[in-house]
Amino acid sequence: MQYCKNGDTPTLTYQFVGQSKKVVKTEFSPIDVTVRYGETNSTSNYSPAGFGLSAYSTSNFYDRGYILRDYYVLDLGIPVNTFDYRYNFELYGKLCYSPQYFFLNHIAPSSISINPNLKCPTPEAIKTIIEVNYNNLIIFRDQAIGNVTFSVACGDCPEGYSRCLISEYPGYCCLDCSATAASIRAITNELRTKNG
Repeated sequence: MQYCKNGDTPTLTYQFVGQSKKVVKTEFSPIDVTVRYGETNSTSNYSPAGFGLSAYSTSNFYDRGYILRDYYVLDLGIPVNTFDYRYNFELYGKLCYSPQYFFLNHIAPSSISINPNLKCPTPEAIKTIIEVNYNNLIIFRDQAIGNVTFSVACGDCPEGYSRCLISEYPGYCCLDCSATAASIRAITNELRTKNG
Protein backbone atom coordinates (compact mmCIF):
# COMPACT_ATOMS: atom_id res chain seq x y z
CA MET A 1 0.00 0.00 0.00
CA GLN A 2 1.27 3.47 -0.84
CA TYR A 3 1.87 6.05 1.88
CA CYS A 4 2.71 9.78 1.84
CA LYS A 5 3.12 12.33 -0.95
CA ASN A 6 6.12 13.75 -2.79
CA GLY A 7 8.12 15.92 -0.42
CA ASP A 8 7.01 14.14 2.78
CA THR A 9 9.53 12.48 5.08
CA PRO A 10 7.91 9.14 5.92
CA THR A 11 8.54 7.42 9.24
CA LEU A 12 7.75 3.71 9.51
CA THR A 13 7.20 2.38 13.03
CA TYR A 14 6.92 -1.41 13.16
CA GLN A 15 7.03 -4.21 15.70
CA PHE A 16 7.37 -7.95 15.34
CA VAL A 17 5.62 -10.06 18.00
CA GLY A 18 7.84 -10.36 21.08
CA GLN A 19 10.26 -7.65 19.92
CA SER A 20 10.64 -3.96 20.66
CA LYS A 21 9.35 -1.27 18.30
CA LYS A 22 11.68 -0.14 15.54
CA VAL A 23 11.61 3.13 13.62
CA VAL A 24 12.81 3.75 10.07
CA LYS A 25 12.90 7.26 8.57
CA THR A 26 13.44 8.01 4.91
CA GLU A 27 13.69 11.09 2.73
CA PHE A 28 12.06 9.21 -0.16
CA SER A 29 8.33 9.52 -0.78
CA PRO A 30 5.82 8.24 -1.62
CA ILE A 31 6.65 4.79 -0.27
CA ASP A 32 5.00 1.39 -0.58
CA VAL A 33 4.96 -0.85 2.49
CA THR A 34 4.31 -4.55 1.98
CA VAL A 35 4.15 -7.46 4.37
CA ARG A 36 4.62 -10.98 3.06
CA TYR A 37 5.49 -14.38 4.42
CA GLY A 38 8.38 -16.64 3.45
CA GLU A 39 12.08 -16.21 2.98
CA THR A 40 13.66 -12.90 2.01
CA ASN A 41 14.52 -14.04 -1.51
CA SER A 42 11.72 -16.56 -1.94
CA THR A 43 9.36 -16.77 -4.89
CA SER A 44 5.60 -17.28 -4.91
CA ASN A 45 6.34 -21.04 -5.14
CA TYR A 46 7.90 -21.09 -1.65
CA SER A 47 6.51 -23.54 0.91
CA PRO A 48 8.03 -23.87 4.42
CA ALA A 49 6.86 -27.50 4.57
CA GLY A 50 8.28 -28.33 1.14
CA PHE A 51 6.88 -30.19 -1.87
CA GLY A 52 7.94 -32.73 -4.45
CA LEU A 53 8.96 -31.54 -7.90
CA SER A 54 9.93 -33.53 -10.97
CA ALA A 55 11.08 -32.20 -14.35
CA TYR A 56 12.36 -33.71 -17.56
CA SER A 57 15.90 -32.72 -18.51
CA THR A 58 16.72 -32.89 -22.20
CA SER A 59 20.44 -32.82 -21.32
CA ASN A 60 20.38 -36.34 -19.96
CA PHE A 61 16.92 -37.43 -21.19
CA TYR A 62 15.34 -38.47 -17.90
CA ASP A 63 13.02 -37.16 -15.20
CA ARG A 64 14.67 -35.72 -12.12
CA GLY A 65 12.79 -35.64 -8.82
CA TYR A 66 13.49 -33.47 -5.77
CA ILE A 67 11.90 -32.37 -2.54
CA LEU A 68 12.18 -28.58 -2.45
CA ARG A 69 11.05 -25.54 -0.50
CA ASP A 70 11.17 -23.18 -3.49
CA TYR A 71 11.94 -23.06 -7.21
CA TYR A 72 11.85 -20.85 -10.26
CA VAL A 73 12.45 -21.35 -13.98
CA LEU A 74 14.77 -19.12 -15.97
CA ASP A 75 14.40 -18.78 -19.75
CA LEU A 76 17.89 -18.20 -21.15
CA GLY A 77 16.37 -17.15 -24.44
CA ILE A 78 19.22 -18.58 -26.50
CA PRO A 79 18.38 -21.54 -28.75
CA VAL A 80 20.93 -24.34 -28.36
CA ASN A 81 20.67 -25.22 -32.08
CA THR A 82 17.96 -26.08 -34.55
CA PHE A 83 18.88 -29.78 -34.72
CA ASP A 84 18.74 -30.33 -30.98
CA TYR A 85 15.51 -30.79 -29.00
CA ARG A 86 17.00 -29.30 -25.87
CA TYR A 87 15.09 -26.58 -24.15
CA ASN A 88 17.05 -23.57 -23.04
CA PHE A 89 15.38 -23.27 -19.63
CA GLU A 90 17.07 -23.71 -16.27
CA LEU A 91 15.25 -24.78 -13.13
CA TYR A 92 16.60 -23.36 -9.87
CA GLY A 93 15.50 -25.18 -6.75
CA LYS A 94 16.09 -24.80 -3.01
CA LEU A 95 16.46 -28.20 -1.35
CA CYS A 96 15.08 -28.87 2.13
CA TYR A 97 18.45 -28.84 3.84
CA SER A 98 20.19 -26.06 1.91
CA PRO A 99 19.85 -22.27 1.91
CA GLN A 100 21.36 -22.15 -1.60
CA TYR A 101 19.62 -22.75 -4.92
CA PHE A 102 20.93 -25.46 -7.28
CA PHE A 103 20.13 -25.56 -10.98
CA LEU A 104 19.13 -28.17 -13.51
CA ASN A 105 19.71 -27.12 -17.10
CA HIS A 106 17.79 -27.80 -20.30
CA ILE A 107 14.47 -28.67 -18.70
CA ALA A 108 11.15 -28.91 -20.46
CA PRO A 109 8.94 -26.41 -18.56
CA SER A 110 5.77 -28.30 -19.50
CA SER A 111 7.19 -31.40 -17.77
CA ILE A 112 7.33 -29.79 -14.31
CA SER A 113 4.97 -31.53 -11.93
CA ILE A 114 4.40 -30.73 -8.27
CA ASN A 115 3.51 -33.28 -5.60
CA PRO A 116 2.23 -31.44 -2.50
CA ASN A 117 2.16 -34.72 -0.52
CA LEU A 118 5.95 -34.97 -0.44
CA LYS A 119 7.38 -32.83 2.38
CA CYS A 120 10.72 -31.86 3.86
CA PRO A 121 11.63 -33.78 7.04
CA THR A 122 11.36 -30.58 9.11
CA PRO A 123 9.25 -27.57 8.11
CA GLU A 124 10.85 -24.13 8.31
CA ALA A 125 9.41 -21.56 10.66
CA ILE A 126 7.40 -19.08 8.60
CA LYS A 127 9.06 -15.69 8.55
CA THR A 128 7.25 -12.39 8.14
CA ILE A 129 8.95 -9.87 5.88
CA ILE A 130 8.24 -6.14 5.89
CA GLU A 131 9.53 -4.16 2.92
CA VAL A 132 9.60 -0.47 2.07
CA ASN A 133 9.81 0.37 -1.62
CA TYR A 134 10.34 3.65 -3.42
CA ASN A 135 9.86 3.70 -7.23
CA ASN A 136 9.87 -0.14 -7.22
CA LEU A 137 13.25 -0.26 -5.45
CA ILE A 138 13.56 -1.89 -2.03
CA ILE A 139 14.96 0.74 0.34
CA PHE A 140 14.38 -1.23 3.55
CA ARG A 141 13.63 -4.83 4.52
CA ASP A 142 13.41 -6.73 7.81
CA GLN A 143 12.18 -10.18 8.73
CA ALA A 144 11.41 -12.22 11.82
CA ILE A 145 9.32 -15.16 12.92
CA GLY A 146 5.83 -14.02 13.93
CA ASN A 147 3.44 -11.28 12.84
CA VAL A 148 4.28 -7.60 12.42
CA THR A 149 2.26 -4.44 13.02
CA PHE A 150 3.23 -1.08 11.56
CA SER A 151 2.19 2.50 11.08
CA VAL A 152 3.47 5.21 8.75
CA ALA A 153 3.70 8.89 9.58
CA CYS A 154 4.08 11.25 6.63
CA GLY A 155 5.04 14.21 8.79
CA ASP A 156 5.76 14.49 12.47
CA CYS A 157 2.72 12.46 13.61
CA PRO A 158 1.17 9.24 12.36
CA GLU A 159 -2.12 9.18 10.49
CA GLY A 160 -5.05 9.77 12.86
CA TYR A 161 -2.99 12.00 15.19
CA SER A 162 -2.76 15.79 15.49
CA ARG A 163 0.45 17.71 16.06
CA CYS A 164 0.34 19.99 19.12
CA LEU A 165 3.10 22.38 20.18
CA ILE A 166 4.62 21.90 23.64
CA SER A 167 7.55 23.51 25.50
CA GLU A 168 9.50 20.26 25.90
CA TYR A 169 11.72 18.47 23.38
CA PRO A 170 11.04 17.89 20.49
CA GLY A 171 8.67 20.87 20.67
CA TYR A 172 5.51 18.98 19.75
CA CYS A 173 3.44 15.96 20.73
CA CYS A 174 0.99 13.82 18.81
CA LEU A 175 -2.57 13.50 20.10
CA ASP A 176 -4.84 10.66 19.05
CA CYS A 177 -7.71 12.33 17.15
CA SER A 178 -10.26 9.59 17.91
CA ALA A 179 -9.39 9.64 21.64
CA THR A 180 -9.64 13.45 21.66
CA ALA A 181 -13.01 13.30 19.88
CA ALA A 182 -14.25 10.70 22.38
CA SER A 183 -13.17 12.93 25.29
CA ILE A 184 -14.97 15.94 23.79
CA ARG A 185 -18.14 13.84 23.28
CA ALA A 186 -17.98 12.63 26.90
CA ILE A 187 -17.55 16.18 28.23
CA THR A 188 -20.40 17.41 25.99
CA ASN A 189 -22.71 14.62 27.22
CA GLU A 190 -21.80 15.34 30.85
CA LEU A 191 -22.56 19.06 30.41
CA ARG A 192 -25.90 18.26 28.76
CA THR A 193 -26.95 16.06 31.68
CA LYS A 194 -25.94 18.74 34.22
CA ASN A 195 -27.64 21.57 32.33
CA GLY A 196 -30.75 19.54 31.66
